[in-house]
Amino acid sequence: MTTFTVNKPARTKGSKTRGVRNDGTTFMRESGKYTKPFMRAVRAAAIAARCPLLEGDVLISVVCEYRRPKSHYRANGFGLLASAPVRPWKGDSDKIARSVLDSLPGVCYANDKQVRAHAVACAYGFEDRVIVEVVPCPASGAWKFG
Repeated sequence: MTTFTVNKPARTKGSKTRGVRNDGTTFMRESGKYTKPFMRAVRAAAIAARCPLLEGDVLISVVCEYRRPKSHYRANGFGLLASAPVRPWKGDSDKIARSVLDSLPGVCYANDKQVRAHAVACAYGFEDRVIVEVVPCPASGAWKFG
Protein backbone atom coordinates (compact mmCIF):
# COMPACT_ATOMS: atom_id res chain seq x y z
CA MET A 1 0.00 0.00 0.00
CA THR A 2 1.28 3.45 -0.92
CA THR A 3 -0.23 6.74 0.21
CA PHE A 4 0.83 10.13 -1.06
CA THR A 5 -0.44 13.70 -0.86
CA VAL A 6 -0.75 16.30 -3.61
CA ASN A 7 -0.77 19.81 -2.14
CA LYS A 8 -3.04 21.28 -4.78
CA PRO A 9 -6.82 21.43 -5.14
CA ALA A 10 -8.30 18.56 -7.16
CA ARG A 11 -8.94 19.24 -10.83
CA THR A 12 -11.29 17.42 -13.14
CA LYS A 13 -10.48 15.83 -16.47
CA GLY A 14 -13.40 15.78 -18.79
CA SER A 15 -14.23 18.27 -21.49
CA LYS A 16 -12.02 18.58 -24.54
CA THR A 17 -11.49 21.46 -26.95
CA ARG A 18 -10.85 20.94 -30.64
CA GLY A 19 -7.97 22.87 -32.17
CA VAL A 20 -6.61 23.27 -35.69
CA ARG A 21 -2.89 23.26 -36.51
CA ASN A 22 -1.28 25.48 -39.15
CA ASP A 23 -1.29 22.58 -41.62
CA GLY A 24 -5.08 22.16 -41.21
CA THR A 25 -5.05 18.98 -39.12
CA THR A 26 -7.19 18.93 -36.01
CA PHE A 27 -6.30 17.89 -32.47
CA MET A 28 -8.01 17.60 -29.09
CA ARG A 29 -6.77 19.16 -25.84
CA GLU A 30 -8.04 19.51 -22.28
CA SER A 31 -10.39 22.46 -21.80
CA GLY A 32 -9.26 23.20 -18.26
CA LYS A 33 -5.95 25.05 -18.04
CA TYR A 34 -5.26 23.59 -14.58
CA THR A 35 -5.78 19.92 -15.52
CA LYS A 36 -2.28 19.17 -16.88
CA PRO A 37 -0.41 20.88 -14.01
CA PHE A 38 -2.55 18.93 -11.53
CA MET A 39 -1.88 15.65 -13.32
CA ARG A 40 1.87 16.41 -13.35
CA ALA A 41 1.72 17.12 -9.60
CA VAL A 42 -0.06 13.78 -8.95
CA ARG A 43 2.57 11.92 -10.95
CA ALA A 44 5.43 13.75 -9.19
CA ALA A 45 3.94 13.01 -5.75
CA ALA A 46 3.62 9.30 -6.62
CA ILE A 47 7.24 9.20 -7.78
CA ALA A 48 8.40 11.04 -4.65
CA ALA A 49 6.50 8.52 -2.48
CA ARG A 50 8.32 5.71 -4.32
CA CYS A 51 5.10 4.04 -5.36
CA PRO A 52 6.07 0.58 -6.67
CA LEU A 53 4.95 -0.46 -10.14
CA LEU A 54 2.21 -2.98 -9.32
CA GLU A 55 1.55 -5.86 -11.68
CA GLY A 56 -1.81 -7.23 -10.56
CA ASP A 57 -5.19 -5.64 -9.91
CA VAL A 58 -5.18 -2.33 -8.04
CA LEU A 59 -7.59 -0.43 -5.78
CA ILE A 60 -7.38 3.37 -5.58
CA SER A 61 -8.79 5.70 -2.94
CA VAL A 62 -8.84 9.48 -3.51
CA VAL A 63 -9.74 12.01 -0.81
CA CYS A 64 -10.09 15.63 -1.95
CA GLU A 65 -9.91 18.25 0.76
CA TYR A 66 -10.89 21.84 0.08
CA ARG A 67 -10.25 24.84 2.32
CA ARG A 68 -13.50 26.48 3.43
CA PRO A 69 -14.05 29.96 2.02
CA LYS A 70 -14.17 32.83 4.50
CA SER A 71 -17.80 33.43 3.54
CA HIS A 72 -18.76 30.22 5.41
CA TYR A 73 -17.70 31.71 8.77
CA ARG A 74 -19.41 34.23 11.04
CA ALA A 75 -18.30 37.86 10.96
CA ASN A 76 -16.34 37.45 14.21
CA GLY A 77 -14.47 34.50 12.66
CA PHE A 78 -15.72 31.96 15.21
CA GLY A 79 -18.04 29.19 14.09
CA LEU A 80 -19.74 28.38 10.83
CA LEU A 81 -22.83 30.09 9.51
CA ALA A 82 -26.00 28.00 9.60
CA SER A 83 -26.16 28.35 5.80
CA ALA A 84 -22.63 26.97 5.26
CA PRO A 85 -22.73 23.72 3.26
CA VAL A 86 -21.64 20.51 4.95
CA ARG A 87 -19.82 19.13 1.89
CA PRO A 88 -18.12 20.92 -1.00
CA TRP A 89 -19.77 20.63 -4.39
CA LYS A 90 -16.66 21.45 -6.39
CA GLY A 91 -15.85 19.09 -9.19
CA ASP A 92 -17.43 15.91 -10.43
CA SER A 93 -16.05 12.91 -8.55
CA ASP A 94 -15.77 10.65 -11.61
CA LYS A 95 -13.86 13.36 -13.52
CA ILE A 96 -11.55 13.88 -10.53
CA ALA A 97 -10.95 10.12 -10.51
CA ARG A 98 -10.21 10.23 -14.23
CA SER A 99 -7.54 12.92 -13.80
CA VAL A 100 -5.87 11.00 -10.94
CA LEU A 101 -6.08 7.59 -12.64
CA ASP A 102 -4.74 8.93 -15.95
CA SER A 103 -1.74 10.39 -14.10
CA LEU A 104 -0.47 7.12 -12.65
CA PRO A 105 0.16 4.61 -15.50
CA GLY A 106 3.84 3.78 -15.66
CA VAL A 107 4.34 4.96 -12.07
CA CYS A 108 1.99 2.90 -9.83
CA TYR A 109 0.63 0.45 -12.40
CA ALA A 110 1.41 -0.44 -15.99
CA ASN A 111 -2.05 0.22 -17.43
CA ASP A 112 -5.25 1.73 -16.06
CA LYS A 113 -7.02 -1.54 -16.94
CA GLN A 114 -5.50 -2.84 -13.70
CA VAL A 115 -7.69 -0.51 -11.59
CA ARG A 116 -10.54 -2.76 -10.40
CA ALA A 117 -12.17 -0.29 -8.03
CA HIS A 118 -11.78 3.32 -7.01
CA ALA A 119 -13.40 5.56 -4.43
CA VAL A 120 -13.48 9.36 -4.40
CA ALA A 121 -14.53 11.44 -1.40
CA CYS A 122 -14.63 15.23 -1.16
CA ALA A 123 -14.70 17.12 2.14
CA TYR A 124 -13.72 20.42 3.71
CA GLY A 125 -10.34 20.46 5.41
CA PHE A 126 -7.73 22.94 6.56
CA GLU A 127 -5.94 23.12 3.21
CA ASP A 128 -6.44 22.30 -0.46
CA ARG A 129 -4.97 18.86 -1.03
CA VAL A 130 -5.60 15.43 -2.51
CA ILE A 131 -4.67 12.23 -0.68
CA VAL A 132 -4.25 9.17 -2.90
CA GLU A 133 -3.94 5.58 -1.68
CA VAL A 134 -2.87 2.81 -4.07
CA VAL A 135 -3.50 -0.72 -2.81
CA PRO A 136 -2.74 -4.02 -4.56
CA CYS A 137 -5.88 -6.12 -4.80
CA PRO A 138 -5.53 -9.34 -2.79
CA ALA A 139 -5.70 -12.57 -4.74
CA SER A 140 -8.68 -13.66 -2.64
CA GLY A 141 -10.72 -10.76 -4.05
CA ALA A 142 -11.49 -9.42 -0.57
CA TRP A 143 -11.30 -5.72 -1.34
CA LYS A 144 -10.71 -3.36 1.52
CA PHE A 145 -9.67 0.27 1.58
CA GLY A 146 -7.47 1.29 4.51
